[in-house]
Amino acid sequence: MVFFLAFASGPYFFGTEEQRWVSGGAALEDLQIFTRDFLRKLAPGPRGMARVDVTMLSPGEQQLCLVLAAKKLAVVIENDGKKYYMLEQGIHEHLLGSVQDFPLRAASAM
Repeated sequence: MVFFLAFASGPYFFGTEEQRWVSGGAALEDLQIFTRDFLRKLAPGPRGMARVDVTMLSPGEQQLCLVLAAKKLAVVIENDGKKYYMLEQGIHEHLLGSVQDFPLRAASAM
C-alpha cells in the first residue's frame, strides 16, 4: 500500500497533486467507488468543516488522510474521546468536484 501511495505521488501519474494522492489511496480499489465511499464518511465538524472518524477509514483512506495531514491539508482533532481527520476546505471541494468528472454508471435493477 505504501508503495502505491509513493508511486502515485511521483511523476508517473498525470494531474494535480490532489488527484495523485486520491489515486494512490484508491490504488487497490476503483477510483470512483473509493471517492464515493470516502465522501459518504465525511460529516460536518466544528465551523462546518468536513471531518471523518479515524475508526471508519479503510486502509487506502487512512493513507490518503496521512498524506493530507503531512501536507497540512488535514489535521487530527479529538472530540468527545474520538479522533477525526478534519479536511481543509479545498480538499473537500476537490473531492466533490472529482465526482462530477466521473462518467455515470448505471446500476442494473434487473
